[in-house]
Amino acid sequence: PFAFYQVEEVTWDNELNVQDLHIYSRCDLYSAQKIYGYVQDASKIKSFPTTDAVYHPNGYTGEGGFNYLIDGNQYTYNITDWHSNDPAIPHYYQIDLGKSVSELRLYMKKHPNGDHAPKKVEVWVSTTEDGTYTKVGEATTKLLDSYESITNAISLGGSYQYIRIYAPERSIDNKQCIALSELYVLPN
Repeated sequence: PFAFYQVEEVTWDNELNVQDLHIYSRCDLYSAQKIYGYVQDASKIKSFPTTDAVYHPNGYTGEGGFNYLIDGNQYTYNITDWHSNDPAIPHYYQIDLGKSVSELRLYMKKHPNGDHAPKKVEVWVSTTEDGTYTKVGEATTKLLDSYESITNAISLGGSYQYIRIYAPERSIDNKQCIALSELYVLPN
């Protein structure tokens, strides 16, 4: 099992297995993403329903591309498609990690105004992009009370290259979509 923590609550002691323990300090998670993160290229991210486009019917800016999930800018964000004819929850992000891993951590930062953050997250894994995905765990995020949230180590129960991060319930503001300013997949 895994859990989410408010970033300022995390203690890293001996469970962190990367060279530079200081990279996961609260102020430097973007640097950790740029140096150690499994997703360096937004083309490795997909969503269901698909929304990698900068579009909003009311003309809002900053909403759209998957590159916004890894750009270090809290004022840009990605939102899964939320129009009335789009599929209901669950929505998910599918990520190609670029290599098989057996453990990881997830870091999430809320949309700038706090709307549409996931309440709960499930992690699913597969050895192939279009293969069968298997659920490895779920946890309630801390995004209702905090702007950012990080997991402890998530054991995948094997080595996998593809993960899906599901939002199985409506968002914290009861919407049928999820929006995140940042989503990092980091090594343990």
